[in-house]
Amino acid sequence: MANKVPGKIKEFKLYTKQPNAISCGYLYTTKVNLSFTLSEQDRTLRVYLPEGYFDSDKRYPVIYMFDGQNTVDAYTTRFGEWDIDDHIHNLMKSGDIDGLIVVGIDCPVKESSGHLRMSELSCSTKFTNPDETIGKNKIPAFGKEMGEFMIHTVKPHIDDIFRTIPDKKHTGIGGSSMGGYEAFYVGCKYHKEVGFSLCFSPAFFLFREKDLRKALNKWHPNPKDYGKFCFFVGGKDFEREFVKPTFQVYDYMASCGFDTTQILTLHESDLLHQEASWSKYFEEAIKFLLPKDEVETPKGDK
Repeated sequence: MANKVPGKIKEFKLYTKQPNAISCGYLYTTKVNLSFTLSEQDRTLRVYLPEGYFDSDKRYPVIYMFDGQNTVDAYTTRFGEWDIDDHIHNLMKSGDIDGLIVVGIDCPVKESSGHLRMSELSCSTKFTNPDETIGKNKIPAFGKEMGEFMIHTVKPHIDDIFRTIPDKKHTGIGGSSMGGYEAFYVGCKYHKEVGFSLCFSPAFFLFREKDLRKALNKWHPNPKDYGKFCFFVGGKDFEREFVKPTFQVYDYMASCGFDTTQILTLHESDLLHQEASWSKYFEEAIKFLLPKDEVETPKGDK
């Protein structure tokens, strides 16, 4: 018999709002404070626990995602969802994974949220489009603060409350568009803590080509110190802007010694820049980033 699903786990409340599109597993939410942002500082943090979480004492890998409102529930997003709950169910049913916890932080929702989201997920003011401003001021870059917050504030808290496998190998970061760029940054900056990065339609195109080359040439990675990176890029309409710079980053990494066990680029040229495209390749990405023969499932006591 399945164990009772708790209404609260510490400050995290079971998400029961109706209607919702969560078909399997369990979603818990709380509020966290982002002191560095120009947008609303109190932000929803969503924790998706896979089905069966309460029926055993297994521990699970975790992927931390930007734009958490888009991960599992179509009723909390304006642009569509990734259907991550269904994808994790499929991966568990096929035996590719034993489960995966997904932790998502919501993006800004204020009127100027596009600019504010860019601010939160940009690591340099040189990265943002020089024409993009808030009022008369250039958009500031808080991507470094966001990365620090996710890895050194959110992650330890999640590891303390939920049955995670907290080591590097089982800790991932993910996102799309600006979130895909930020996931790449976090995977590089925190390569001692992050073992896999899901970078879908990463917004490298916001660099001018010469600036992207310059940025890459300043980065001299030792591949053995880094985890895995999975890129996805479509190619239809606006998404065409993302293709060339994504492959440019991939090629640079390959030239530095990253091999096909560490980096993968998925590409389907007729897909748009939208959640439905990213959802389509989530399962393939996870199978590359978290192959089952590399994932341990130790038991825990939470």
